[in-house]
Amino acid sequence: MIRSLRLTAFALGSLALSAQAPVQRTQIPFSPGGQLTLDLEAGDYDIEGGAGDAIVVAWNGGGSVQPKVRLEGSGTQARLSIEQTPHQNFHARVEVPSRCDLRLHLTAGDLRVGPIEGNKDLFVRAGDLRVVIPHPEAYGRVEASVWAGDIHARAFGGEKGGLFRGFEWQGAGAFSLRASTWAGDITLAR
Repeated sequence: MIRSLRLTAFALGSLALSAQAPVQRTQIPFSPGGQLTLDLEAGDYDIEGGAGDAIVVAWNGGGSVQPKVRLEGSGTQARLSIEQTPHQNFHARVEVPSRCDLRLHLTAGDLRVGPIEGNKDLFVRAGDLRVVIPHPEAYGRVEASVWAGDIHARAFGGEKGGLFRGFEWQGAGAFSLRASTWAGDITLAR
């Protein structure tokens, strides 16, 4: 039942994409606890947990400009690259197992990462980054840095703003989190 509720929520989230352009999808099997590497060009992205044993990507078609979406891998290693995105109104939603390590690079745009258990190495060149951290105690090392912007690390008790700011936190957990942006805000919230 929980899986069907998650799939329904994913479908409803995907419907929001359809208001902009036709929705396209791709997916591959993926083992929980694996590592997903994401190389993303400019756009608006949501990364959510809950797909069970698959990676599911849904995106708006971008009108006359069709992005190149490549999802490949097997077992515990996968790579998603999205290139040649339209210059406006591009949105993609990526659903992964709720336990998954993420390595992500986004050229520009906004990135929201839902409550996914695992190591995270996230870089947004220009834009805002929001990560939901339901269990801060699961992390052993947290690093966040901005060249210009604010760091709202409420999940770990920190706030910084301005130019060339950094935040570090150490705990007893097993996971690590590294989040950085050149220009934008980082929010690490519960």
